[in-house]
Amino acid sequence: MLIGFDHLILAVNNLGQVDADFQRAGFSITQRMDAGKGPSENRLIVFEDGSYIEILFLADPEYRKTHRLAPLLAAGDGWGDYSLHSDALDSDKARLDAAGIPSNRPADYTKSLADGRPWTVALLQAGRGTGRVELPFIAADLTPRNIRIPDDNIRHANTAKGIVGLSIVTDDLPGLVPAMDAIFGTDGAEALSDSPDIRRGRRWNFNGRFVDIVEPVAGSSELNAHLQQRGPSIYEVFVKASRPSGLLDLAATHGARIRLI
Repeated sequence: MLIGFDHLILAVNNLGQVDADFQRAGFSITQRMDAGKGPSENRLIVFEDGSYIEILFLADPEYRKTHRLAPLLAAGDGWGDYSLHSDALDSDKARLDAAGIPSNRPADYTKSLADGRPWTVALLQAGRGTGRVELPFIAADLTPRNIRIPDDNIRHANTAKGIVGLSIVTDDLPGLVPAMDAIFGTDGAEALSDSPDIRRGRRWNFNGRFVDIVEPVAGSSELNAHLQQRGPSIYEVFVKASRPSGLLDLAATHGARIRLI
């Protein structure tokens, strides 16, 4: 069963100003104390509902060259990928296989904290790096979740509570529908919009959350500009907040559209 969003990846080219910028946007920043030094570094924004944003920096130039997010980083900082949280990865895999959707065999990923505690998460890849870039990957914890995702810094000055939805811009909505239906185990519904920039859209609801995929009309628009600059990818993220304040300052969020609702 899909429980909610696991995490979103916000890829940046430099971590130098990340802490100060996101604190200015009202977020509390968590640095998970992993053992050793790897080819990447990150900061986490963890929410009350257990979801989180990973701000990811690919520190090793050679590692970066082959990373699935390299093409997006070449276009600048911004949203990179998204994952769903599941407690039944085998069932998720079976749905994808039955629909003929390419995906990897679920693989365990293990690291340890500096204090020696290990954490392991199983990952099912169906999207960027495996199949259509608009599709998610799915995560299931094999160790207590609060080891992988520290939960001692989940209060935010901007009153953010958790990730409730996101919108993705694509140039081929019909081609995505079978895969998205298989991932969510339900047919998406037509997403009606008053925006003249949207040609068509579809929404998949799950456990009080949603994923919208929209296809823009031809011509000049913000959606089309995003599509041309970053390709099919996450356009905007919706975060539940006690005091909704709309779209956050893009300079503070490194170009990632985050809307508090």
